Amino acid sequence: MTDITNDAAPAPAPVRKGLPAWIWFALAGGIAVLGLAALAFLRNRRGWRKVLRSVTPDELDDGGQEASSVSEAEPEADAEPAYIPAAPSAEPLRVTIQPIRAGTAQGEGVVEFVISVDNPGGVDADDVVVAAWLRSAHQQQDAEVAQLLAAPPSPYLPKSRIAAGGSKRIQSRLTLPRNRMRVMQAGGRPYFIPMIIVDVRYKSGSARRAAAVVMVGRQQASSDKLGPIFLDQPTRMHDRVEARPHRVAIPA
Repeated sequence: MTDITNDAAPAPAPVRKGLPAWIWFALAGGIAVLGLAALAFLRNRRGWRKVLRSVTPDELDDGGQEASSVSEAEPEADAEPAYIPAAPSAEPLRVTIQPIRAGTAQGEGVVEFVISVDNPGGVDADDVVVAAWLRSAHQQQDAEVAQLLAAPPSPYLPKSRIAAGGSKRIQSRLTLPRNRMRVMQAGGRPYFIPMIIVDVRYKSGSARRAAAVVMVGRQQASSDKLGPIFLDQPTRMHDRVEARPHRVAIPA
């Protein structure tokens, strides 16, 4: 008897639905490429920023223009101010008195002296008027000097002009009658101390004034004090004389 085995044919394997495998491999490769590209882009961007920060104007092309947000231009150095010479200034005139001789002549007091008026400023002094008086020292001398300086000017010389930096010299001789002297006594001998007052009025932009007052006496070898001018001899002149300045207030 023949044994015939009738085996049933195997059922076909089920087919899976979806994308093929090669597509998945392609997608994975693309994502990797994009990631590397992004990383490279970020690195390049940082490097570009660094390059921009280090750019100098000399490195730009002739037609190029650097953005202000990239680098700030250094401020220009302040230009040195132009030299402007100062306007010349007017300084007060300087008045000095230098005695030459002093004594008596025919019973009057006599003083020979030189008045120096200097203009140290940079502006001319115009309409210069010089007045001078000879008086004798006494206890109320300051009040007498103030009265003389407060009075209207009595010109000793005609008006003149003293240029800037210039000077004027006036050689003078004044006398004082005996009845106008303030006579004092020393060892029974009458004497007086000559006092010279000089008033200078002028214009230098505005009306101005200068003045000087000195006491005059004989030089003494044994003392620093001024020696008096004795009046017991009608005529006697002394060559060795000197002056001591006396401070005085000048009226405005």
